[in-house]
Amino acid sequence: MCDVKNIIKLSIALLCILGQASFAQTYITYPLNDGDYWQYEVLDYNEYYSYQIIGDTSLPSNGLTYKVLQGGGGYKIYRRFFEDKVYYYNNYIQRDQILYDFTLQPGDTVAVFPNENDTLIITLVNIWYDNVFGMERKQWSFLFDVVPYIDDEIWYTIADGIGETSSGSYWENHELVGAIINGITYGNIVSAEDERLIPTQIALEQNYPNPFNPSTIIKFSLPSSGYTTLKVYDVLGNEIATLVNKEKPAGSYEVEFNGTGLTSGIYFYRLQAGDPSASSGQSFVETKKMILIK
Repeated sequence: MCDVKNIIKLSIALLCILGQASFAQTYITYPLNDGDYWQYEVLDYNEYYSYQIIGDTSLPSNGLTYKVLQGGGGYKIYRRFFEDKVYYYNNYIQRDQILYDFTLQPGDTVAVFPNENDTLIITLVNIWYDNVFGMERKQWSFLFDVVPYIDDEIWYTIADGIGETSSGSYWENHELVGAIINGITYGNIVSAEDERLIPTQIALEQNYPNPFNPSTIIKFSLPSSGYTTLKVYDVLGNEIATLVNKEKPAGSYEVEFNGTGLTSGIYFYRLQAGDPSASSGQSFVETKKMILIK
């Protein structure tokens, strides 16, 4: 009788241990292998761009080791996966920050501070299973919102064993069309000639027209996503307008500045953005002059 009781107790203890082990298992396989490759389509534009992991590096600012993801234009971003969380290197403030936390439950949020002024709220919206490249996979949907700005939300969908499968914002939507993970090809990868041309370096162009009355166009290019500001000042250094103040994806942009209500004279516009190509992690800053004539 005593042996039976001991066997029952041992069985219950073993079930508890197995239950704890099952609960502690990893939530996701987030691929960050050398050679992994992802190709995306910018929907409605029939444009393509890609990322590929080319190796790893240890950044001098924090000593952590990151996988290096290189885009089609040659720019680089840095990510690492640790304890069911994906981190990235924020080049603007030279700090390691959370990107995806797969231990969250739907509705849970994480607050991140991408710069000295703003708060990025990351919300896990949903977890579900769906078909991805012919196989049912667990998926997570995250929403990124910079407080207190409006119309700046970006959402990402991540699939187990694949990575980001789609993303969207008010300006455009992206969808994964093909990937190579651990040497296995998924989906359909288009030729390199069809890929979207992404800038290889940060650049601020001279506004056009210049002189102008009352409006002019300012163009700038970003080789990778990052927090970006574009502001206009008068000759005394007073801030006249903020044209851009948010996280921007890689690409080429143009912004209209309207000088209605301003007096004729010289004004300056200043672009500040992170530069991932700089080993020091310093941000890019450039100022140009424009003339308003009425």
